[in-house]
Amino acid sequence: MTILKKALLCTLLMCTAGILSAQEGAIDPTFNPSDTGYGYGDGPDDRVECLALQPDGKILIAGHFFTVSGTDHHRITRLQANGDQDPNFDPGAGVNSAILAMALQSDGRIIIGGSFTTYDGVVRNRIARLNTDGSLDATFDPGSGASGSVQAIAIQPDGKILLGGEFTTCNGIARSRVARLNMNGSVDTGFDPGAGASSTVNAIAVQTDGKILIGGAFTAYAGTGRNRIARLNAIGSLDATFTPGTGANSIVRTMALQVDGKIILGGDFCSYNGTVRNRLARISAIGSIDLTFDPGTGPGCTQPHYIKTILPLPDGRVYVAGLFPSFNGVAHPNNTRLTATGSVDATFDPGPGTNNYVSVSALQPDGRIIIGGRFTLCNGEPRNRIGRLQMNGQADTGFMVNTGANGPVHDVLRLPSGKILICGEFTAYNGVARGRIARLEADGQLDPTFDPGSGADGVVHDIAVDGTGRIIAVGSYSLFNGTQRWHLARLNANGDLDTSFDPGSGPSHPQIVTRVTTVEVLSSGKILIGGIFLTYDDQPAIGMARLNTDGGFDATFNVGEGLEAVIDPAGAHDFIEQPGGSIVVVGNFYMYDGIVRNNIMRLYSDGTLDDSFGTEQGVSDQVHRILQLQDGRILITGPFIQYNGVPRTRIARIEANGELDVSFDPGTGLSNGVASPAVEVNGKVIVAGSFTSYNGIPRSRIVRILPDGTLDASFDPGAGPDALIRCLEVLPGDKILAGGDFTSYVGTGRNRLARINGTARAGIRVLLEGPYTGGSMNDALRTLPSFPLTEPFTAMGYSETGYVSGATIGSSVLSTTGNNAIVDWVLVEMRPASTPGTVATSRAVLLQRDGDVVDLDGVSTVGFAGLAAGNYCVAVKPRNHLPVMLSATTPVSYGAAIATVDFTLPTTQVYDNDARKNVGGVMLLAAGDVTFNGTISYTGGSNDRDLILSRVGGVNPTATLGGYWREDVNMDGVVKYTGAGNDRDLILQSIGGTVPTNTRVAALP
Repeated sequence: MTILKKALLCTLLMCTAGILSAQEGAIDPTFNPSDTGYGYGDGPDDRVECLALQPDGKILIAGHFFTVSGTDHHRITRLQANGDQDPNFDPGAGVNSAILAMALQSDGRIIIGGSFTTYDGVVRNRIARLNTDGSLDATFDPGSGASGSVQAIAIQPDGKILLGGEFTTCNGIARSRVARLNMNGSVDTGFDPGAGASSTVNAIAVQTDGKILIGGAFTAYAGTGRNRIARLNAIGSLDATFTPGTGANSIVRTMALQVDGKIILGGDFCSYNGTVRNRLARISAIGSIDLTFDPGTGPGCTQPHYIKTILPLPDGRVYVAGLFPSFNGVAHPNNTRLTATGSVDATFDPGPGTNNYVSVSALQPDGRIIIGGRFTLCNGEPRNRIGRLQMNGQADTGFMVNTGANGPVHDVLRLPSGKILICGEFTAYNGVARGRIARLEADGQLDPTFDPGSGADGVVHDIAVDGTGRIIAVGSYSLFNGTQRWHLARLNANGDLDTSFDPGSGPSHPQIVTRVTTVEVLSSGKILIGGIFLTYDDQPAIGMARLNTDGGFDATFNVGEGLEAVIDPAGAHDFIEQPGGSIVVVGNFYMYDGIVRNNIMRLYSDGTLDDSFGTEQGVSDQVHRILQLQDGRILITGPFIQYNGVPRTRIARIEANGELDVSFDPGTGLSNGVASPAVEVNGKVIVAGSFTSYNGIPRSRIVRILPDGTLDASFDPGAGPDALIRCLEVLPGDKILAGGDFTSYVGTGRNRLARINGTARAGIRVLLEGPYTGGSMNDALRTLPSFPLTEPFTAMGYSETGYVSGATIGSSVLSTTGNNAIVDWVLVEMRPASTPGTVATSRAVLLQRDGDVVDLDGVSTVGFAGLAAGNYCVAVKPRNHLPVMLSATTPVSYGAAIATVDFTLPTTQVYDNDARKNVGGVMLLAAGDVTFNGTISYTGGSNDRDLILSRVGGVNPTATLGGYWREDVNMDGVVKYTGAGNDRDLILQSIGGTVPTNTRVAALP
């Protein structure tokens, strides 16, 4: 790929609007820019049990939740009519336990009841009144309040407040499960229920004549038998004119009054006064069954289904919801609409319905229905515990739409295609349902061609891709797209479940919640998993197991007695596979197969312990993550404070043999927990987690560390993300993809996934005359055993501002063939246009066959960490060709977009025209500067020719010498002074080819 094409690709991925956005550590605003962040659209993080519509259209919700759309609201909040948060409603610290009932007074104040004992830090036992702005109404004083939970609230026309629930006293006065309060919160002694209800009251309704209906789990009221339904007189006594007979045969959870005075009941019952009525019945005003309303089989009565909310509609139809898969044989999961006679309304189609129960509903003036409950999907649309239905039953896609991921992201993985896999706790991405795993385009948009169906029914902790492109997803789940897969599944590239991969009963732990937290595909194709489990498909496998490619247990990997921890549960948290197949394991353990190994060990490929790795002393606490660095060393992170007895606070670098690498000194290290490390192509390390400082210097949850362990101050994340980063992935161009729990990054909204600027970059292209063979260069040097994996320029005496000697590459970089094969090392200097005689910074990098200058990964354009944005003259210095530099009159702008420089074009203006030769319209750097001094000479003192003769022995001009040498001007892997393809003639050609005393000079200023 040419440098121009690479530059265009990287520009699409990286280019930002201005210099500020390109700052290292700043957010990249071009990644999923439609994500507004701040938890918008997330909805409540737990169940909604109460719902009330204000006259102005605003929506009050309450229940078990703690946050709504990323903001703390402590179990109660108010939304705008479209689902947006209402900033004018502030409950402060809210309640300390669930709100289970809520009602609106005519003046807009709000009565709440539940299991709480405080509101915004003030004692309010299970009953309180709020002002319209969410603050506690101190004028409402219930004294010691209710002695048990309040489950139902109704407000009479005179403003008095009826309560039902589990309590037996109110403000110390005996009131068995039903009571009435005055408007100031005191107990209304004019309402006397006597012995009251014998068990819980779940529902209360006030009739137009002032009489009071109650429903619940009771079987008697004031000593008189009444099975789960009763009517009271206005003073609290039992109304004997209401005769339900044997009543409901199980719990009544809800009731609603129709305009004609009839009463609809919902709950767990299967009959009413001896007539079959599965979970739903309508009764007359005197308590008898209404046979004109026939719901058929309703939700059925063979499973624990129920009706939890009933909403009579103005046209006589009825919306009912709760927990059920179908109604009267029609698949309407958890909600449906009935005609006035009780049959299923065929014009109402909820599609797949909700994926969990609906507990409350309310009708908006325009006919749409607000619902709340425990669901996270509504008619296939992601809606966390609150949603809105159109009049035809379809989900309203304009209500509470989320952007980004609507739950934590646990892992990110860039695929060879450039697309990105993410997994975690989310159920939607950019408003589209994705069950805890999704694939994104490189720009952060959802890839619709990857469809996992309903996905996992629990958290996906980690993902890996095998050699065929299939995806292994591990976590804490039991189903994947409706098929049983215990904590482990393999997906095809399009997201479909791969049914050829069968883990059987999978990992299991009988005492605690089983979870698989890490997965690694080994070079053999086998799969290594770690986590909290004791068996795999009923085979002993304590904390880790190796699987065959079909998902079956690999019994040849013998863990013996497995892992054992001082503080259970023991488990492997992460793995790396070293060259040769050995596996380094980290986690929570102090013993492996009966041998002491503290939180880190190395195993042979058969699972037996490798005693040559490290020491028994090991790591002082758990290790969460391990990272294989390019040079073979290993980075580990976790809550530990020592490695082999040496202080290392939460981060350490160790040698490939397990010994501590003392040259990496993090000082006081990280201040708090660590999630995951990553590494940039220039050898610097990115670490992220929940910490707030590194070696005493403030760094909010993400930091870049230099190779010696010191802070890289040029990478400044400022305030960073507003919550935990769980995972990182370094992208081409040193962009950093971060996933976690955050909803913003340095003041820019991003829901749980953001791309962060790494090092700004330059795209450079240059061709060398010596190896040039028409269109590209030969790559003979990379195959030599002597080709250096460490830069050669320090040994050549090079030393300039910003230059860091000792840059290394992995041997795998040299395995690439074709146009992207590596030709040699080159130097790149960045010189300010205003002072081109000075070097701002310089690096040793690599040159590909097609002329692209690339970073140490052999792929990326070249980055310069810490280099200030501005105009620069880019210079390239090969080992044995003349150096070249842009003219100061035509510098490039470096910082925001990629700085693109193509020295092969005749139109590119350079500092010295003698640096290049025009060969068929292509500009090549002149060959023969063996002395590396900017001058090519054939004769005279310090000439370049004599060095070739000296290299082959100095006495026999026909001798040759193979290997990686500067005197190999044509770079074919052999130094030759005479004969075909010799290196000497190139020097003569560079200076003109006829006058040996000529020179060619192109030294940089």
